Amino acid sequence: MTDETTHYETLYIVHPVHSGRNQDLCDRFRGVLEGQGATVTHFEEWGIRDLAYPIEKQGKGFYNLIQYQASAGTSEELERLMRLSDEVMRCMTVVLDEDVRSLARAEEPAAAAEPAPSPEPMPAAESAPAAEPAPAAESAPAVEPAPATELAPAAESTPATEPAPQEPVEEVRETQEGSKA
Repeated sequence: MTDETTHYETLYIVHPVHSGRNQDLCDRFRGVLEGQGATVTHFEEWGIRDLAYPIEKQGKGFYNLIQYQASAGTSEELERLMRLSDEVMRCMTVVLDEDVRSLARAEEPAAAAEPAPSPEPMPAAESAPAAEPAPAAESAPAVEPAPATELAPAAESTPATEPAPQEPVEEVRETQEGSKA
């Protein structure tokens, strides 16, 4: 394998009829990756889920996620084999960003064993309890709405699609030009 490797994530959906063979498919795809010199870093079986739209007249599919580190040719070969497989309905491969990889590393059990740094205490002014809200006045008199004023009818000569006239902007421009000098 070349020194230039990239982190990839491949999500693929297995036809629900073939979900019993899911473990065989996972082993086969993992073997393809390892045969090409890739390192599988994470694997998840998400189970049967609803599809956003029907694929091959199916409303559900068995979702699987593989994260691996490999060269570009390896990911292309894996996708080619998935597309040729009758069991796989869809597949998609993306390149992982550095921040996503750092999040994945943080979720590992070894990282969870390390004690987390304690947060700094807040200053006394910020940690004071908020004042309690005043109780609502139950006997407040109801306020009647003010009578609606009659609007002037629109001028017939002005079409409805024409924008309203704007105020002059010259004063603002003069002020800005004066500040530049």
